[in-house]
Amino acid sequence: MAVRGDGMAVSERAPGQILSRELRAQIEGIRVAYPRWQRIVAEIGRCQEWGPLAAEPPCLLLVGPMGAGKSMLVGTYAQEHPAVLTEGGVTHPVVRATIPTPATIKALAIALLAALGDPRAASGTVGSMTYRLTHYFRDCQVELLILDVELLILDEVQHFRDRDNRRVLENASNWLKTLIKETGVACVLVGLQGEAEEVVRLNPQLARLFGAPHALLPFAWEERRPETVREFVAFLTLLEGALPLAERPDLSGLGMARRLHAASGGVMAHLMELLRGATYLALAEGRPTLDREVLGRAFEQRLASVRRGTVNPFRAESRREEAAAAETARGTGVSAGEEPGGGV
Repeated sequence: MAVRGDGMAVSERAPGQILSRELRAQIEGIRVAYPRWQRIVAEIGRCQEWGPLAAEPPCLLLVGPMGAGKSMLVGTYAQEHPAVLTEGGVTHPVVRATIPTPATIKALAIALLAALGDPRAASGTVGSMTYRLTHYFRDCQVELLILDVELLILDEVQHFRDRDNRRVLENASNWLKTLIKETGVACVLVGLQGEAEEVVRLNPQLARLFGAPHALLPFAWEERRPETVREFVAFLTLLEGALPLAERPDLSGLGMARRLHAASGGVMAHLMELLRGATYLALAEGRPTLDREVLGRAFEQRLASVRRGTVNPFRAESRREEAAAAETARGTGVSAGEEPGGGV
């Protein structure tokens, strides 16, 4: 084990050495809590904290495009609030379930019962399942589990909208409203922007509970709005410190940041797929850090098929790009920076 300049402990590796399970888990588990992420997490935490005290259950609707990091955010939140063994049993403060497809009320009820630990999750009618759910939340007990649920998270709520039958959508919206109000448990709904809102809007009482949605959007890069460039660069700076490489990579210089944004479109899932792939390549080949050559190969392996029409930005060489990076640096107050593997 070695320690690099910024204090991060990293494994010393020889080229061709198989990556350990622990190292792969570390790479796959990288999370960076940037300010927009932290603000949404704080709002979710407020719902959980105030739930037992509020006259009505605090609720939050989180929306965004595919790949923006919504599921990663709520998944991380749930992981940070795990089941805890106590003298009275096991408390389960946060329950998270994904709405299955095809989405029906019964399928959702089964998913929730399974998440609560009901050994007979798939047994019974919708009515009996709903009764058990309400009973579990109210009485805080399933078999030997002492639930004490403070927050319910339902992901992929737009799956209800995928159904052609509007009546199914209306019934689902009404069922959710009834479950939340009957149990009194704070709730977070998560789904695609422009679709998840429809599920909530169909029931006026549900719409009132959730209010205006919180949006988690891709990173923008608009040089007329320097704050967008600074936000992306700040995120990359945090990410540099999380990658388990012998040398901290330079991702946040303006030239490299511009290329990373062009490669990913600012979409969190694309960016993380690219950087995980590049990190695997670098470690497998005994490289101390990331450079444009390895990032270019990772783009071709990991993103080219989903970013069709996007020229590999790590292969292009242009004096005009260098001048553009310098101009952006002057407008944003961010250093143009040096890039491993050659200039911009």
